[in-house]
Amino acid sequence: MAFRFYRRIKIAPGISLNLSKRGASMSAGVKGARVTTGTSGTRVSASVPGTGLGVTHKVGAGRKRKTQAAAAPEAPLWLKITVYIIIIFGLWLWFR
Repeated sequence: MAFRFYRRIKIAPGISLNLSKRGASMSAGVKGARVTTGTSGTRVSASVPGTGLGVTHKVGAGRKRKTQAAAAPEAPLWLKITVYIIIIFGLWLWFR
């Protein structure tokens, strides 16, 4: 029998810290739309509340090609989280 560990901690309205045995992630969004970023990458989810219908897309899920030229460094995780939080908060203010 396998044991599972998962804990969601609400930080602010629409923002939560998710903890599991595989690592930590941060989720931000409103009912029906959410962005989650963590150890396994970034996912964008959208659903129709109350119907059980939804879709999840992994951002940057395509194959990465190795090239001889130096690629631009990827933005740090804290910067991505901050940008997503600002976008979601702006959308929340716009549609409230």
